Amino acid sequence: EAPDLFDAVSKRAINQIVTFNSQGMANTLWAYASLNCEAPDLFEAFFSSAVTNLDEYDEQIIGNLLWVLAVMNTNSDKASPLFSFLSTKYQKKNMLLSIELMCQLHQASLWFTMELGQNSLLPKTLTKECQAAFTSKRTTISKL
Repeated sequence: EAPDLFDAVSKRAINQIVTFNSQGMANTLWAYASLNCEAPDLFEAFFSSAVTNLDEYDEQIIGNLLWVLAVMNTNSDKASPLFSFLSTKYQKKNMLLSIELMCQLHQASLWFTMELGQNSLLPKTLTKECQAAFTSKRTTISKL
């Protein structure tokens, strides 16, 4: 690993946060999460921005952000608004979910409820749909 490099990239990204779109933020956070590289200031800045601007984020990006939180087991206070936003969109029937996204949501929800001991914020019907997608899909074990 190259901690000095990741620290420098993190600082630069925070300083240029306004230049990132939702996809860029999600990709940057996933890069750190996939390498299990902690960057608390980066995570705080990017997740705070995401929570403030959720209307600009589609379901896939929000699902990816929830997955980042679950993988890193960090910033759990940022998960509630993300789950709540998805729940509201789902109840308004204002979103399309891929099988992959439903599997991701199922796993993130398990992290939120089992690891953190929180009550699920997803509607029961969505929880069941996500669980069904997860159990019906041929899954592979994460390498993380």
